[in-house]
Amino acid sequence: MEGRAHKIRLHFAPMDSPARAFVLGTPAFNTYDGCNKCEGEGVFIDFRMTFPDMNAPLRAMDHFLEYQSLTPNPLHQRPPDLLRIPGIIDLIRTFVIDVMHAVDLGAMKKLMELLTGTYTFSLSPTMKKLISERLEQLAKYSPREFQRKPRPLSLLARFKAKEMNAIVKYLGPVIFKDALSSNQYNHFINLHVAYRILNDYKCVNNDDSINYADTLLRNFVEDFKLIYDEKFLTYTFHILIHLAEEVEHFRLPLIKLFAYRFENRLGYLCRLVRSGHLPIMQLARRIYDINFFNVFDEPKNRNKKIGFSQLKIDDTEGYVYRKYVNLDYTFNDTMANRFCEIDGKFLFAIYFFKHSETGEPLVYGEIIHGIQPLYSIPCSSFYVGAMKARLNIDETQTPKESRSIKDITGKYYCMPLDDSNEYAFIKLLH
Repeated sequence: MEGRAHKIRLHFAPMDSPARAFVLGTPAFNTYDGCNKCEGEGVFIDFRMTFPDMNAPLRAMDHFLEYQSLTPNPLHQRPPDLLRIPGIIDLIRTFVIDVMHAVDLGAMKKLMELLTGTYTFSLSPTMKKLISERLEQLAKYSPREFQRKPRPLSLLARFKAKEMNAIVKYLGPVIFKDALSSNQYNHFINLHVAYRILNDYKCVNNDDSINYADTLLRNFVEDFKLIYDEKFLTYTFHILIHLAEEVEHFRLPLIKLFAYRFENRLGYLCRLVRSGHLPIMQLARRIYDINFFNVFDEPKNRNKKIGFSQLKIDDTEGYVYRKYVNLDYTFNDTMANRFCEIDGKFLFAIYFFKHSETGEPLVYGEIIHGIQPLYSIPCSSFYVGAMKARLNIDETQTPKESRSIKDITGKYYCMPLDDSNEYAFIKLLH
């Protein structure tokens, strides 16, 4: 490029199933050999291709050309030119599962459609209304780190991937409580716990945690055909049993293996296209112009204002601050943003922020006591940072404790339970 040689090493390539099959020239996901991770053969049931085999051997790169020859249309086959790119040794491993399409817009959305449908196992209108009301209620409890607030089930068809991601990682245990049957609820919790483990940086280097998540996902897929119907056990749910393998291979959480950041980039590229005529040529010319004139046309990320803000006067403490922003989270004195983790183990309710006499930034509030697990099946919810507790916050009283800002190690999503004074707390994995 421009007379210079550049070395490019492809670490991994997240793609949804159709794109992965097209690039690799392998069978599509809805064919008998649709899974490109294992050799499980599909079973055609009621006009659907299902994948009930969960113990099939994994595909190996040694047999890639043989697998590629199974593509029904020879025109879709691709010669293994990708192997000539430095760093690509195993195409099966390099082209990873994109969890945005596999879980958020895949398994979770399909599960919601089944629960809100008209099948024998679907929810009653009363339970659907209860879940919808809970989602609307939780909108005002959504932390600043979430781009989209929960919406009612009437808009389920328009739910974005981020909304489904929030349901499976945070909202599900609260909105589904006592609305689903015990079997359906415990079945969902398997997915919830496994997904949180595989998205946690602390667990990606722990083989026991990864194996446990793999067991939960396999239990979820195995029980799916018993709780719902075997004909719905399509590739959408089958691919879940391979998520733990991806995390174990790359030693990265799933939040690093998805395509969200690439999807966001598409919006910028679309704005560079002026018409539908020769879009690729238009993009090439726009990008060339931007580089040639040294014009950064893409909106820059706004630099976060780190530190205290929103000064107010307290009757007893004098000048205090209502808001604190660090590189990871935003905290203030609202129910959506006031609960943090202290020293990696305490749940702390924030009242306000203030500098000490020596200038050290402090957070004032109180530690929440009497915490209990939010659920106990398949494991204690403490294992994945979920809990519940009763609150009695009175900001008119003098805060019981002050801690250094450096002691903050995380943030919690606070959600009210049916009991008017009891709340669920689930640690953010952003």
